[in-house]
Amino acid sequence: MPKLNRISSSAILIYIFIIFLVTLTESHDIKKNLHIYLGTRLLSGLIALPCYFLFKKNALNPVPQILFAVSLWIYNVGGYYFKPLYLPSFTQSIFVLTFFVFMNRKLFYATVISMTLTFYFVAHHLQNNLPYNQGDFSDPDFIGVLLSSITIAGMIHHFYTAQRHVAEYAHIQFGTAGRLSARAMHDIKGSLQSPFLMSDEINTAIHSQNYQAIEKMNADLNLQFQALRNYLISFNQMTSKNDDLKNEFNALDCIDHAKFILKNRLNLILIEISGDRKIFGSQNLFTSVFINLISNSLDQFDLNDPEYKKIQIHISPSEIIYEDSVHMTPDAALDLINGYKLTTKNDGSGGMGIYFIKEALEHFQASLVMTHDKTQLTFKILFHKKWF
Repeated sequence: MPKLNRISSSAILIYIFIIFLVTLTESHDIKKNLHIYLGTRLLSGLIALPCYFLFKKNALNPVPQILFAVSLWIYNVGGYYFKPLYLPSFTQSIFVLTFFVFMNRKLFYATVISMTLTFYFVAHHLQNNLPYNQGDFSDPDFIGVLLSSITIAGMIHHFYTAQRHVAEYAHIQFGTAGRLSARAMHDIKGSLQSPFLMSDEINTAIHSQNYQAIEKMNADLNLQFQALRNYLISFNQMTSKNDDLKNEFNALDCIDHAKFILKNRLNLILIEISGDRKIFGSQNLFTSVFINLISNSLDQFDLNDPEYKKIQIHISPSEIIYEDSVHMTPDAALDLINGYKLTTKNDGSGGMGIYFIKEALEHFQASLVMTHDKTQLTFKILFHKKWF
């Protein structure tokens, strides 16, 4: 289980234990409206319980985050009716959300401000019906405590999430570079092995003046070095993904740019494009995604030489569908979908390009899905819904 999941799920268990312990202690002192007190405690615990299981799967899921905030609000509003110490308890709950629940920054601000405003209005409405004396604690004092708590929590959350984002991004980058470096060393070693093995055959062909064999081996060597060159280009794209220039751009512009880069190989290829959508991030990186997709199709065209060479791209708000006219057997498609051929091969089977695409799309909150229908392999870029 990832560290963030453990932190949030453990916080839920501690919170449920505190509900049980405090309820057991305080219920002896409450004589009037005990059923309201116990009802709010039970409701808080029941709302928090599913959060534990949801946090174990994904601490960044906004559903348990909001449920936990609602549970904390019910716990403190119910307690405030019976004891004045639940005002500082409420401010502490804001800091619980700050440190133990890994909310998106906008969601955190929206949740905390909503919790505070509703807590204040409920507390203000109950003020004349509270069973205890508030003393000299005035309404401005009440507002001041809440505002100062929100301000401090907001500042902490701002720097805390910024630091965590940098750490997570560095972890992803180093992890990706490490995996790619291991694959690169293996594939480069394999690509360089063939020329060494062919050297004896070349020497034999030279001495026997078998020029036909020499031409064939020369063509094979060119293919080997071309595959290695393409691999190194893809590797360079992958390891230089930390492009800090991020802005909003059109997906269609990236496809057009990719077509321009590959125009020398697209003379006999029909490309049909429909739709468009806005994307935020690195335009160069997203262009590289289509360079790799189109390059994979071109490699397959060269390999299979179909009579009709066509690429279709449909762009919609939720996905981008990419198809070509290459017929692929179910076994070949299954190998590609299962990731068997995600590294460079000399047979032109996608190789590093597919791996690069999967890694690159994570920077756009998107994923690559490959499906096979009879003889057609379809690539779908799915854009995940953003929460705040």
